[in-house]
Amino acid sequence: MVFKTHLDVGFTDYAEKVERIYLEKFIPGAVALGREMAARRGQGFVWTTGSWLVRRALDSYSGKRLKEFEDAIARGFVAWHALPFTVHSELMDPA
Repeated sequence: MVFKTHLDVGFTDYAEKVERIYLEKFIPGAVALGREMAARRGQGFVWTTGSWLVRRALDSYSGKRLKEFEDAIARGFVAWHALPFTVHSELMDPA
């Protein structure tokens, strides 16, 4: 199963608000879920998102939140693809 986010910056709401929701709610939630699933034997979670969100988080976070995010990346709970925004996985070729 692939866990990913469909990012609509400026479509579902103003870009600033959408970014804030990701930085304050969705990304910390994915980090927490990754830690929780890692604590369960044999279960894992990797949240895949666009590189733009990862860069924004790294640029915006500081202190404990930045350390937790960097740790989540190092532990493989957060991953990103080469595109800055959403990849439409249903259109991708398995090759």
